[in-house]
This record gives sequence, structure tokens and C-alpha cells, in this order.
Amino acid sequence: MSVGSIVCSFGLGVLLAVWLWNDHAVGNRLGFVLFIGAAMSITAFPVLARLLTDRGIQHTRVGALAMASAAVGDVVAWLLLAAVLTFTGSQSSWQVLLVLPYAVVMIAVVRPLLGRFLATREPRGPGGGEREPGAATLGVLTVLLLVSGALSERFGLHFIFGAFLAGAIVPRHGTERLRAAVVDRFETITWMLLPAYFTVAGLKVDLSTVDADGSGELGLILLVAIGGKFGGAYLGARVAGRTGRSATTLGILMNTRGLTELIILGAGLQLGLLDAKLYSLMVVMALVTTAMTAPLLRWAYPRQMVDADLRELATEWQAAARLAEPARPMGGKPSEAKR
Repeated sequence: MSVGSIVCSFGLGVLLAVWLWNDHAVGNRLGFVLFIGAAMSITAFPVLARLLTDRGIQHTRVGALAMASAAVGDVVAWLLLAAVLTFTGSQSSWQVLLVLPYAVVMIAVVRPLLGRFLATREPRGPGGGEREPGAATLGVLTVLLLVSGALSERFGLHFIFGAFLAGAIVPRHGTERLRAAVVDRFETITWMLLPAYFTVAGLKVDLSTVDADGSGELGLILLVAIGGKFGGAYLGARVAGRTGRSATTLGILMNTRGLTELIILGAGLQLGLLDAKLYSLMVVMALVTTAMTAPLLRWAYPRQMVDADLRELATEWQAAARLAEPARPMGGKPSEAKR
């Protein structure tokens, strides 16, 4: 499904860019075409995760599949952006080639070391439960986040890719309390900085110059953005055996662009791959596609269906737990080996 949504949206984005080039010719044509294709392929993983959590569907099959697809899509989109930077000469090719070994080292070396560190620094409490993470642990994670972001920026990717990778390599087993503490502490900072970032992005938007031709371009941009993501995700989900309603829900969720899209558009404007008018139209597209997700999701995946899916999953988990229980001898008494 992730592959379908990326390929379809990227292909339609490339065709759109070829048409837009006549009125928005900037710098390198190949870089412009690839950049528009990459921008159309974005699904904002953080925004989607928050939306699923607020709706309480992050643990459903649809929610898990949407999260996995968005994560893969984000990685592919940043790699496409790195390719654009290489083609436009913004980064040397040898720097971009360092992205792969950097990711391998993070997963194969840093992840195990981090797991050992967390195991020694955060021992279990008296009752067997996980203790509240200390300042040293949070400090190490913060340094890892900053260093990973700085390295990804140095290699030609945006720093958000390195930050995402730093969070992805944190071991999942036994770190539930740590994850909750990280989210709790960083969420406060996020809510303080997000309005400022959106304000800065909004100051660069100028819709006063959008005439009838600009309105037509906006309509076509919206059509390509929504149709590419929805059509690719829907067809991919149907091929994978999902029901029509489930595929529709996934197609709607994949149109969540949000902050990630704004970051990429800002990078495009800074690199000279977008002019001010096209940047403004693309920002409107990002806001519209993100804003429409929640109401369409309520229509496609109503609360009663969410509750039914969660009950079905709970039943399956209980059945699996019963099958996993060790067999007892006749009479229900534990075996001698057990005793």
C-alpha cells in the first residue's frame, strides 16, 4: 500500500511539474520536476500518529497499517529530497552516499549500545515494574537526537530525518515509561515552537497575486495531491486484500501532509526550486489536505466500527493467550515439573 501511494503520487506529481514548468521555471528543470514529485508523495508521520491517537484507532489494523505506510513513505520522501539536492548541485554526491552507512551504523551499532545503556541505567523497581527514567537517560537521548539530526543535515537530508531515525532505534521492549516521559517533556516544547514555525511559514505565503490562472493551478495541484495519494493507497490496499471501506480509510489517512510537507516546501523555496507564487499554492494544498482528513475519517471509519474492530482484536489476543498457556494434566492440577 505504501509503495502504491508513493509511486502513484510521485508519478502524477512529475507530470504536474512538467506542466507547471512553463509558468514557474526556476533553476534546474530536473530538480524542479523531482522536487514536485517528492512533495506530492509526502505523508506526515507525526501528524498522522497524533490524529490516530486522538481518534483512538492507533491499535486497530487500519491504524497500524497507516502508521507503517506513513513511516516508509517519510523515509522514501527524504531520500528523494536527497536525490534532488544532488541533481541540483546543492550537495555533493559523496555526502549523500554517506546516508546509507549512517543509517546502518545507527541500526546495527547504536541501537544495541543504547539498549544496553537503558538496561543498566534504568533498572526495575522493587515491584518488578519499570522505574521513572532519570535525567541522565533523557540527556543521552537528547544528545543522540541532536547529533543524529546534525549528521543527517550534513549528509544532505533534512535534520528531521535524523531525529526520526534517532527515535526509531530506541528499543521498544521495556521502555514504555521512558517513551511516555520523553513525549511528556518534549510535547511542551513542541506546543511552544509549532505556532512560531507556522507563523514564519505563513509570512512567506502571498495569495494576493493569485489570479484566475493561479486558481486553476491550485485546483489542479489539489486534484493531483488528493487523487495520487488516495488512488495509490486505495488500489494498494485492495490488492493486499483489504475491504473497500478499509482501503478508503487508508486512502484518506495517507493524505495527511501537515508539518512535514511545510518543512519540505520551505527547503524547496530556500534552494530556489520554488518561486513565491508556487510555494504559496503548495502551502494551501498542504493545509487543505491535512484539514480534510479528520472529517473524512469520521465518515469513512465511524466510532462504532472502531469499537467493533477493537473488540475483535481483543478477542483474538485472548484466544492467542489461551493457546499459549502450557497444557495441564487431567484433573486441572499442575504437573510435578511445574511444582
